Amino acid sequence: MLPDVDTGMVRKLIDTARKYYPKVYAFKTKVAFAQTQVKRERLSWWDVFTFSFLYSPNNTTQLVEPSLLNGYQVGLFIQFGRFLQTPKAVKQAKQLQQVAEYDLAEYQLTLAVEVKTRYFTYVQSLASLRMFSNAAADAAGAVKSARIRFERGEAKFEEYNSTLLVFSQQSQLKIQSEAAMLVAKARLEELLGKKLEDIH
Repeated sequence: MLPDVDTGMVRKLIDTARKYYPKVYAFKTKVAFAQTQVKRERLSWWDVFTFSFLYSPNNTTQLVEPSLLNGYQVGLFIQFGRFLQTPKAVKQAKQLQQVAEYDLAEYQLTLAVEVKTRYFTYVQSLASLRMFSNAAADAAGAVKSARIRFERGEAKFEEYNSTLLVFSQQSQLKIQSEAAMLVAKARLEELLGKKLEDIH
């Protein structure tokens, strides 16, 4: 099995999984969202200040409540509660961004290990399939030879029958190894988001 392991292919598979596996997109989206939250909290410094103005014309004929201040009136208000909360909100947003980045980094490591595990399982199933295919081919040759010897009367029925049993067992093992190989391939392709044949 070891000669079949291709470390270059393993790197390509890991890169492909990091590029196409949907859960990686989810983690990257969380990082992008956290970065947006940091920007939003930084801009919230402007929420501390409130600007207002009022225009009161000079030539009003208001007799009930005459205005003492005429013209433009400008006001600037500072919200001290918000002023004290903003630095902590920015710091908290930065920490949440770091958590999202650490989660992405951890998942990429986990994904790399899972890709390697599934690739090695796939290579193992290919080696098993090759071995059982050769054994089934040898058993088929033995059955053919035993049949000829049995038909000539050179071998007993028990020998021919035991050869048939070995052939059927080897054929069954070959079928099981084919199924195991297909399952291992499907599980690997699940992480890749692409067919294995499409990766060069």
